[in-house]
Amino acid sequence: GEHQCDVRHDKDKEIEQENKKREIVLLIVVACIYILSIFVKGDIKGYLMCIAYILVAFKIISTALKNIFRGNILDETFLMALASLGAIYIGQLEEAIAVLFLYRLRRVHRRPSYYVF
Repeated sequence: GEHQCDVRHDKDKEIEQENKKREIVLLIVVACIYILSIFVKGDIKGYLMCIAYILVAFKIISTALKNIFRGNILDETFLMALASLGAIYIGQLEEAIAVLFLYRLRRVHRRPSYYVF
């Protein structure tokens, strides 16, 4: 009874910590790609920015789409996805990356169980 709950709770904590570590690694990778893109020009810059955006945006956009199909339209993932896509629409890919990066960084501290992919 009680022992099983403790084991499950410990396992949940381990999973949360592992997810938090993955999220932090992902954010470090995105930050490095973003910083590297500042120092390069042309097509390489564009490719790096697209990679950074895909890495930081995939989970948010996929969660937003899942939530829409569940009837939860105006949640924060939808609003963040919309903001980033709006930034891309007006030609501000750097802004789109920064917005989602900061959003995910905040979530790491607020709720460590938010997963990477």
